[in-house]
Amino acid sequence: KKGVFYITYAIFNTCFNYDPKKGTRYFNKYRSFVKKCLERFKSNIIDNKNLHDSHSMSFLLKTDLRALGEIVDCTSNVKNSLGYSKPDLVGKAINFLMPSFFQTIYTDLMRKKLNSNEELFNTEHIDSFAKDQNGFIVPINSILTIYPTLEDGLLFWSLMRKMDSGVDYMLVVDNGIIEGISRKLG
Repeated sequence: KKGVFYITYAIFNTCFNYDPKKGTRYFNKYRSFVKKCLERFKSNIIDNKNLHDSHSMSFLLKTDLRALGEIVDCTSNVKNSLGYSKPDLVGKAINFLMPSFFQTIYTDLMRKKLNSNEELFNTEHIDSFAKDQNGFIVPINSILTIYPTLEDGLLFWSLMRKMDSGVDYMLVVDNGIIEGISRKLG
């Protein structure tokens, strides 16, 4: 919203209002706004620098088709990011944390990985939403890959990172029902 305002006002002042000083001032504000957005975007991407920091939530999930995606273990960072404690989540499906639209996508991704030897050890990056303990949606960046263990066999390892987008969200399904809103809109 803010960026569109700056660029529109800059063009208006430069081209129609014939005030290049004011137009340049708004172009500079727009440029500064875009830089801040890019910096925020870079901090949301999961990489080696922030893989295991306090903003990343790690989950181990079952690969058995009868209990696909059931949480076996998770880090305590889930409490800081989404408000859930480890006992609240262990034994529940990872989809419990997601709005229904993304539940199907995540389950399909897990099935696809299990059905394809080529996809099995690839790392998938997904931008989606999770629901915090109060039911508000939170944008997340997620990685899903296979995690082989001697004790439990193959598990999925899901790493989720809460993204700071600075944007409010409302998820609306096809029939117009609101499926989730961000905390600021709530």
